[in-house]
Amino acid sequence: MASQTLRIQGLDDLKQKLADIPRSLRRKVFRSALGAGAIIIRDEARRLAPTLQKSRQSRKPGTLKKAILVRTSKLSTRSGDVGVFVNVRPAKGAVFKKGVLVKESQRGKDSENDPYYWQWLEFGRKANTFYKMSSKTKKIRKIVVGKIKPVEFLQNAANKLPEALGAFEIKLSSWFDQVNSTGNTKNEAGKFSIQCCSNDKKQADDVGKAVVDCFSSAHYEVLDKKSSYDENTDLYFLTVVVLFD
Repeated sequence: MASQTLRIQGLDDLKQKLADIPRSLRRKVFRSALGAGAIIIRDEARRLAPTLQKSRQSRKPGTLKKAILVRTSKLSTRSGDVGVFVNVRPAKGAVFKKGVLVKESQRGKDSENDPYYWQWLEFGRKANTFYKMSSKTKKIRKIVVGKIKPVEFLQNAANKLPEALGAFEIKLSSWFDQVNSTGNTKNEAGKFSIQCCSNDKKQADDVGKAVVDCFSSAHYEVLDKKSSYDENTDLYFLTVVVLFD
């Protein structure tokens, strides 16, 4: 199976500039930049996610796609870091105020707004037979569930990570451009390289092309693009050099 690695070089100046920014503002800048990259992953996951062809009992088309969102990591926030992730948000639960139910829960298999089945679509489900006693009739019922093949829409969306990385860098650079225009930081030209490597040449080339397209579409100058092969590691490399001015 092909492996894929990204290495980033030439970002020391960027790190130094970030260190000079107040902590609260730095968190805001990073959250915005991370979100820009995560949106690319989210959109790809939505594209790959299956869609119900027509409405049926307790189901409506588009519920799963709509629930695929970019979310802020509470764990990272509690540790003082900034993090975002893409996953399927569950339907809203019941809302209580002073112990009184003010809004019914939208969760459960009988709710058309709850994409609780997303895990079966992502990871698959084995066929199974089990027995359950009815709470009304007290009779035992035989329940058979069918096999579901995994779609892996979230895992496959990770193939867009190179483009997401480019969007992250472009968002940061755009912010620095705005700061530079006000005279708050020095406007220094710089360049950095993104090195894509894989034991599959086509994969390395495809990842490199995605990076080039991402920066070119944002009107940044791609200075160089070079392919190479390392016999010692049996890896193909494609290095893209981008100018930030």
